[in-house]
Amino acid sequence: MTETQQKTEDTAAILKKAAEVLSKDVATYMHLQTEELSDTFELVFKLNQAAIGRYGELIQEASVLKEKAKSLQEQEIGVASFLSNLSVVEQDITHLEATIEKLEKYCSLLEQKVMKST
Repeated sequence: MTETQQKTEDTAAILKKAAEVLSKDVATYMHLQTEELSDTFELVFKLNQAAIGRYGELIQEASVLKEKAKSLQEQEIGVASFLSNLSVVEQDITHLEATIEKLEKYCSLLEQKVMKST
């Protein structure tokens, strides 16, 4: 075997060994990257689950607030109706007071006439 052939075989062996090491290192790197991606995916999945749970809670809270708002609107309508009726009652009381005042004047006049006739 010539010296050139020996160098070629040595170079081929070195390249083969380097290729094996490189292949092993690439496989290790890819395995680590896969594990990291898997961990990241798991964390994202957990975050999504938590977000879904919180979203459900927010929907329930919004539903409760909607019912409370509806109840308050109904109460507001009731209060407005009450205030309207109260205004009518106040007008009726004012009218009644005026009528009582007139009746008291008529009674006074009647008493005076009765006193004069006796």
